[in-house]
Amino acid sequence: MKLLPLITLCIPLTLSFHLVADTTNTTLKTQIQQCENCHSESAASQSIAPVLNGMSEQYLKDQMENFAQDKRRVAMEETPAINDAHTSLASDEESLSLVSEYYAELERRVSSVSVDGDASSGESLFEDDCASCHTSTFGRYLSDSPEITHLEGPYILKQMKAFSDGQRSFTNETKSHRKMVNRIQQYSDKELADIVAYIKANAHTL
Repeated sequence: MKLLPLITLCIPLTLSFHLVADTTNTTLKTQIQQCENCHSESAASQSIAPVLNGMSEQYLKDQMENFAQDKRRVAMEETPAINDAHTSLASDEESLSLVSEYYAELERRVSSVSVDGDASSGESLFEDDCASCHTSTFGRYLSDSPEITHLEGPYILKQMKAFSDGQRSFTNETKSHRKMVNRIQQYSDKELADIVAYIKANAHTL
């Protein structure tokens, strides 16, 4: 009989725990559905909104912060609601952590979509200026750089041009970030396309 009060107390605590868990799952599900409207593999927007599967948790958080600080924006021809959605997510720390963790745990998908460019010409440019920061685990760690070879070619090219034109920057800029932007700004549009063509031609081996 002495155990009855304890059992009585545990029941509501258990129910409360499940209610919290269900609320969290519902919140995450709703947020993911919103993200997938633009970021899913079936969405016709990968040149603007990449598939997020397998991106690092910290990188995703950093990009939301960049959107919130107006260091990065979706192209003006796109609906402003997309930028607003990014900023809103960045301001909700709990949702941002849930979403970032969710996508980071998914398997990365390698896109085969490329751009018109000369891959052979792009090889030396990529190996000289991009490979050390974007293709090795150690290099990515030191330079705070993401993996990019799995992304759609048009998206990679669009982001390179955004950096070159000053339409994209960093909230927490590092020496490596500045070096990358400086190098990109020295390339012609053709050279940028050649780099992307090389990336996509070797996406499974880089």
